[in-house]
Amino acid sequence: MIAMIDGAVGCRQADGSIEMGDSCRWTCDKQTLDGTRTVDIPKFFSNGWGGYVRHKDPKLTDNGFGAYYKNPWQGCISRDQLIGIIWYLIETGQKWELLKVFIHHAAYLWLFAYNTIHNGKKPKGYKWPDITTFNIWSMYLRGLIGIKATPILRKLDAYLLANTAWVNNEDNNDVISYLAHLFCSVEHTPTPESIAAWKLLDKMQIKMEVNSYWSGWRQNPGMAVLYIKRIIKLEKRYG
Repeated sequence: MIAMIDGAVGCRQADGSIEMGDSCRWTCDKQTLDGTRTVDIPKFFSNGWGGYVRHKDPKLTDNGFGAYYKNPWQGCISRDQLIGIIWYLIETGQKWELLKVFIHHAAYLWLFAYNTIHNGKKPKGYKWPDITTFNIWSMYLRGLIGIKATPILRKLDAYLLANTAWVNNEDNNDVISYLAHLFCSVEHTPTPESIAAWKLLDKMQIKMEVNSYWSGWRQNPGMAVLYIKRIIKLEKRYG
């Protein structure tokens, strides 16, 4: 079940412990969707220069994994975590914080995240980080440039359109990052391509998948409610 420590969202395990390994992403999502500001995201999760951790206390993540940050090339933030952070900063209008994330990401030429350690493992060794391309690039452009970036966004949103067709035809209940990208794309500098992606999306199916994700193995049905409310709000706007 959902648990809160210092305003950050974590997951209570079967043994009663609280695991905060997705705390940054979940807190970003919750505060974006319900409008609360129970914790200052950049202050709590950031090193101040664009690098983030999942939770600042090593004791609250498996083997200290989620609190690990060494430099822009070595840390625990994955593509999914990065999408949640960027979405939150855009929604809250924190352009300076977003610019710092963008500059930090330049260490990998905006091509990779910095989850260079294995999920839940001790911070040792090295794994190849997640690829970060069209979806994150389009979110940066929306947050930092806006309408002037529309010609480039239209090309990047072709990826979103293709991704939506894939989501509609796959049994995939891990759709949280896809939805964050879609929400951002239709609410911040929408393009004909992003609106087409929204109209193409099977709304009934995506609601079931969101509920399966949050109410199933994540055991946080309250988060499903927040996502479905946003879907319904956009249905009223775009159909």
